[in-house]
Amino acid sequence: MILLWSVLVSLVLVGWVFRKQAAAALAAVRLRLFGVPVRVPARPAPRAGRRPAALPTQWGHVPPPRVVTRPGGG
Repeated sequence: MILLWSVLVSLVLVGWVFRKQAAAALAAVRLRLFGVPVRVPARPAPRAGRRPAALPTQWGHVPPPRVVTRPGGG
């Protein structure tokens, strides 16, 4: 039982020592198997040109005629 315990403790200690190397090796294997992830840049927003505040109407500078609706008309 003592032998099993000492083997497990030594494996844990060796794992702590070589943790960075093991992580780098596992990352290399993962990249080899699944490829390299690449970030895709976002599309740039379409550039809005300068637009007039209001579109010109067929009436020119005079506003269009006002339509008044009444409830229950007939």
